[in-house]
Amino acid sequence: MSKYNFGRYLSRYFLKYIPSKMNYSENTIKAYRDTFTVFLKYCTGMLHLKSEKVTHTNMTYFSISAIQKLLASPNNKTKEGERDLAILTLLYDKGVRVQKTIDVNFFDLWLPPPSTIKLLDKRQKGRIIPLRPQITKNMKTYMDAYQLNSSFKLAASMFFNK
Repeated sequence: MSKYNFGRYLSRYFLKYIPSKMNYSENTIKAYRDTFTVFLKYCTGMLHLKSEKVTHTNMTYFSISAIQKLLASPNNKTKEGERDLAILTLLYDKGVRVQKTIDVNFFDLWLPPPSTIKLLDKRQKGRIIPLRPQITKNMKTYMDAYQLNSSFKLAASMFFNK
């Protein structure tokens, strides 16, 4: 690592490594970043070091056409395609994290209008989120494809592999 790459490595550490590997909350990451920033300011003042300017890159987002292609990609003629479509629409429309989607059980889903889904946060506190009619339709189609009805175990996971 050359002395000119320090800022780049530090930026990658705070933006990529900590969120993905350490699974810290956004507030914890900001606290670490701020503490390190204060430390670097101290070093530059006391040791007369010059700081390197770090360029920030803008976050890129999917275009509307890319999202439409993504949501159209599951083959809804198969059971797996119905499952994939239900998962993708829930992830996209509600901004649900993947792990929270996997953790959804049948008793967390309420399909009669107004349709809702109960999601647990990090402190295992539930929050009830309303579902749009299209997501409700996708969930019903998915449940019908796998023949999941009221006799199915309510504590069972909503989404599963083959």
